[in-house]
Amino acid sequence: MNAVRDMKTAWLIIRVDGKCGFVDATGEERLPPLYDFVRKLGDDRIFARDGDKGLMLNGTGELLFEVDAQVVMPSREGRAGFMRKGGSWGFIDDNGTVVVEPTLRGIWEGHEDGVVRVMDGRGRECLVDLDGQEVFPDAKEIPQSPRAGLVPFRAANKKWGLYSVRKREVVVEPSYANIFGPHQRGAHWILKKAAKKWGAADSEGSIVIEPKLPWLGPICEDRGATRNAAGAVGFVDAAGALVVEHQFESRRTQDDMSCFSDGRCAVQKDGKIGFIDRAGTLVVEPRWVNGHSFGEGRGVVVDEGGCTYVDEQGVPITEDRFRRAETFAGGIGVVTTVGGMGAVRRDGAMVVPPVYQFVSVSDGVLQVQDPAGHDAYYRADGSTIWRHAKFEQDLSPALI
Repeated sequence: MNAVRDMKTAWLIIRVDGKCGFVDATGEERLPPLYDFVRKLGDDRIFARDGDKGLMLNGTGELLFEVDAQVVMPSREGRAGFMRKGGSWGFIDDNGTVVVEPTLRGIWEGHEDGVVRVMDGRGRECLVDLDGQEVFPDAKEIPQSPRAGLVPFRAANKKWGLYSVRKREVVVEPSYANIFGPHQRGAHWILKKAAKKWGAADSEGSIVIEPKLPWLGPICEDRGATRNAAGAVGFVDAAGALVVEHQFESRRTQDDMSCFSDGRCAVQKDGKIGFIDRAGTLVVEPRWVNGHSFGEGRGVVVDEGGCTYVDEQGVPITEDRFRRAETFAGGIGVVTTVGGMGAVRRDGAMVVPPVYQFVSVSDGVLQVQDPAGHDAYYRADGSTIWRHAKFEQDLSPALI
């Protein structure tokens, strides 16, 4: 596993000589790198593993109690999922006492309203409360964890519906061929009634677009791609009203590339990809083989040479081409070449050469891992948070 940032905390995981610890966002060591595994569970709890021994520590690294676990998840409402050696899962309370015996095959992240998705001992995915009692036994399949209080389910009639974990009741009856979403940038569930009958439900489970559209893509920024009977693509708002006329071509795939992001969406015309704004105006003329999301005023496009970035007018910010280019975040675009991973700044400068094993940016923190597995963390202004003593190059001057 990469020595990655603990994304839900302000602390960063560090590895030194194969052992893990934490530094905070100032670079101060908060837990020395003495452990085989660490995870921050909250402001005052850390789970650490020393060999096969599980340790629950407080926020200053002092031992609270030992726990027979290889992994412990963050506590929710006084319950935390844990995994024993061998892969069986159960729940403990905040004192480490087992309250649900480890007979489960898996527990997913994403507790909501006292409900969590698990895989029981028979391999069936279901919903249970924090005492391990199943809350919706009528569901035959639960394909994902609850999101914003709702979860899709397949019923005995082989149709799909939506269940509210908050209300503990079905809010969309199981009458759909499939249910998708919501997209990570959206809040609407996409409902497929039949081959050419698509609609949407909001975050409460209310039907906001009746399932009458020939097709409907994810709804992001109050826009969702749809097709008419002839196959031309237009866009509706979150109430189903047509706001961009059907004038674009169907693309090879209809996924993230058909979602609005940063006020832009990729569309196809005359076999080439361009970008429109929310009013449907072409702001980047179609000239690309493919196109992906915009972020921070920079879009990912593809030509015969590979991936690159353009500004909001469609002008490339760099002449370099990459095997993969990720959406900009924190002023950085992470790229991948044959030689490894790197990063591009908004002005197109290659600030992290594409020779590294791992590069990631989140919440203003850039992590870079060299081929030997040594890590360095940098702030958005280019200053160093923490750098392994053997990290081969100080990148901070280039980032500024």
